[in-house]
Amino acid sequence: MIYLLSPDPLPTFPPQVTHLPALEVEFLSPPLPPLEEVDYLLFTSKQGVRGIDKLTSDWKKVPAVVVGKATGREVKKLGGKVALAGNGYGEELISQISAQIPDKSQLLFLRGARLSTPVGEILRQRGYRVIEKVVYRTRCKKLPPKLKGIPIFTSPFTADCFFRQVQWEGGKGVAIGRKTARQVEKYWKGELYLPPIPSIGKAVELALELEKKGEEKRGRGEK
Repeated sequence: MIYLLSPDPLPTFPPQVTHLPALEVEFLSPPLPPLEEVDYLLFTSKQGVRGIDKLTSDWKKVPAVVVGKATGREVKKLGGKVALAGNGYGEELISQISAQIPDKSQLLFLRGARLSTPVGEILRQRGYRVIEKVVYRTRCKKLPPKLKGIPIFTSPFTADCFFRQVQWEGGKGVAIGRKTARQVEKYWKGELYLPPIPSIGKAVELALELEKKGEEKRGRGEK
């Protein structure tokens, strides 16, 4: 069995995949600056997009910088426009912003209470005017005490919630990206795999391949 630990499910699930969210999301209502003074919105998660959409519809007039394709799809789905999309990693998004967006631009960073990369701080050091607003926070959901299978860790925080609660009887796992992998390795040393690009869809595809290979080995009687 494969366990997807993200707060959000996939649109469709193969029967081998169980959605087991390790986090729940609470949206917040911070005061926002005048959006007409903002050059770009900055999103490093889909939850940030949903958070501002609950506060105002005026955000759709401001071009968005997004960490990856999934966040970009969320912006477009809710009626916004994407000016720049990264490849899923916060560190590399910073480099893209530095290369493609003029310094001194004002960015409004809509973020969660916890960050794996201090994007706003680094951009301010590079001369950007960054306002940060926390529009959501996450907390751990209760998980079963024992699981056997392949978990898919979709953020460093899902790894924290998983290993604090679960006795995991398994030898393989999938981490969506490098920072998540490093967090998993703080708790567990074993066969950890990363998809070619940091997306939930690609992580699920990889987990399905790993499960299939395991079934083939069992079918041949291999240890």
